[in-house]
Amino acid sequence: MSKESSSVFEKFKARALAKPETARVYRARMDKLEKDPEARLSLLAPQVGRILRAARQKRRLTQAEQAEASGILQSEISRIETGGGTLGPSMETMVNYAHALDMEVVLMLKPRESALPADLVRMFGEAEAKGGVAADEGAVRLWGIF
Repeated sequence: MSKESSSVFEKFKARALAKPETARVYRARMDKLEKDPEARLSLLAPQVGRILRAARQKRRLTQAEQAEASGILQSEISRIETGGGTLGPSMETMVNYAHALDMEVVLMLKPRESALPADLVRMFGEAEAKGGVAADEGAVRLWGIF
């Protein structure tokens, strides 16, 4: 997210949270997400599904063709792509799905309070040169390719 779009979002968020009802609902949702790992993961499932569906469609594959290539049942592919289930696909399933599309799954862990780095591409290259670990102002970011 660029600095400008981040600023626009922060202004929007401030205006929205100035409304008492919006702020109450937001705080309740954030409290639930903080205390309930399954709730956090349930927000991820639809996003992961949309990404995987877009990748499959870009390759002009049907769900049946993707199922055959990845070893995942067609019904499971449909469930994943529609964000079904509460926890989303397992890491193994995502890797199998991605490999069938000649893609890799990249995982990046970072401190919760920090924004995604604007120079992610540059840092990714530096991390690759260091064998998977990149330091950024004392914070260690780990990533993996599966």
